[in-house]
This record gives sequence, structure tokens and C-alpha cells, in this order.
Amino acid sequence: MSDQQNEHNRRNAARRWNGGLMLRSLARIIQDSLKEWQRQKAIAELRRLDDRMLNDIGICRNDIPQIVDGLFAEPSKAAGPAELTAVKKLGRANELREVA
Repeated sequence: MSDQQNEHNRRNAARRWNGGLMLRSLARIIQDSLKEWQRQKAIAELRRLDDRMLNDIGICRNDIPQIVDGLFAEPSKAAGPAELTAVKKLGRANELREVA
């Protein structure tokens, strides 16, 4: 192969790699935005519950953001029992809301 062909092949490879990097970056931005939207929606749903219902499931109104953050934490970052408790409490909140 000539030097000109090698240079052409190198540039094409760089373009393909940069395109993949840009696509992955865009996908990550979309994924993070969707996750934040879901987080905000979960917080809003819990805040709609009255204090009695929150108390029934063992959640203090001030703890709502932390509980939701535990639900949306990466699996490797999850502390364990606290997140499991948060999941159970949120499930119970949904059950109570449907009954009410």
C-alpha cells in the first residue's frame, strides 16, 4: 500500500471511532436525562401522599429525596438493606395510593 492509501485508511478509521464515541456520548446524555426525569417523577409522586400515608409506610416527608436516590443508585453503589427497605416502602406507598 502507498503512503497515501495508508493515510486515507487512518483518517477513515479515526472518523469511524469518533462517530462511535459521539454516539455513545449522546446515548449517555439521553440515558442520564431519562433517569433524572424518572427520579423527579418518583419524588413528585411521593410528595403527593399525605403525611398519614407516608407515616404508614415509614417514610418521613424530609426523607423522600434520599429514599428515591437509593432507588436510582447504581447497583454497585447500593449500600444494601437501606435500599431494599426503600424499595419495599415505595411499593407499599403505591399500594396504599391505589386503595385510596
